[in-house]
Amino acid sequence: MVNVYPDRPITLVVGLPPGDTSDAIAHELALHISQQLGQKIIVENRSAVAGNIGADSVAKSSPDGYTLYLAIRPIPPHEAIREHIEYDLSREFVPVGTILKSNTQAHGWCAVLAPEGVPADALNRLTHGINSALSSNDVCDKLARLGFDVPPAANTPEMVGDFLEEDTRKWTGILATHQILGLQ
Repeated sequence: MVNVYPDRPITLVVGLPPGDTSDAIAHELALHISQQLGQKIIVENRSAVAGNIGADSVAKSSPDGYTLYLAIRPIPPHEAIREHIEYDLSREFVPVGTILKSNTQAHGWCAVLAPEGVPADALNRLTHGINSALSSNDVCDKLARLGFDVPPAANTPEMVGDFLEEDTRKWTGILATHQILGLQ
């Protein structure tokens, strides 16, 4: 018998504490994606070091599609200035989908990432689940109340990857221009 992904619960790691906006986003997303995939998504908060503890744990997890990371804007700047971070966002993660972009001047964003090496079928199902959630008026309304705009529901991992690459390049340049060095 061939197992079809997902055949067990999925964990969505949030690098900030419960009750934070990113936690609310994760729970809203988990509810709708789990309905689409027919499998429970468990939101797990692993907060410390501006989300990097959670990201590191996902980077080190098995690339099977069962552990995901809700990345938020601070990740690329922290990656650019924190010398002790043990993962490389661009090499150890694969984008799954953009969840939303902030409609404030902060220009934040949230995206779902998976460890590099996730099977294509799992990545495709997850991306479809995210896009399905983003096409829901109920989800869009709830996320808008949190201060975010929802991108078009047809985003692809490649589009998310291009966006993350551009954002990292932008913030790395800003940090270099202002001579902000790595933190010890």
